[in-house]
Amino acid sequence: YNDFAIDPTFFSQGPGNFRDVAQNRRSDVIFSPRIGAFVVKQFLSFIQADGYEPLTVEAVSYWIEDKNQGARVAGRITKTPESAAILGAILGGGVFRPGQ
Repeated sequence: YNDFAIDPTFFSQGPGNFRDVAQNRRSDVIFSPRIGAFVVKQFLSFIQADGYEPLTVEAVSYWIEDKNQGARVAGRITKTPESAAILGAILGGGVFRPGQ
């Protein structure tokens, strides 16, 4: 019960019990106000029409179709060419997760 591990990185994600994850994410908007209502909307969207909630929640993943777009974004939000190359490889290299 409650045996899950989350990487110690910003915005880390991983499988976990719905109730525990929802309770632990309550303070996200305090520590990272830019998140806004995203977390609340995300977890409320998991509630089913019959009122039940899922037992587990899996990590969210993203994919940018255009590798060039990922490189452009990386170039705009980083300060050094080395950082842009690393982030560009992550954004343009297929599926990625926040905090990766």
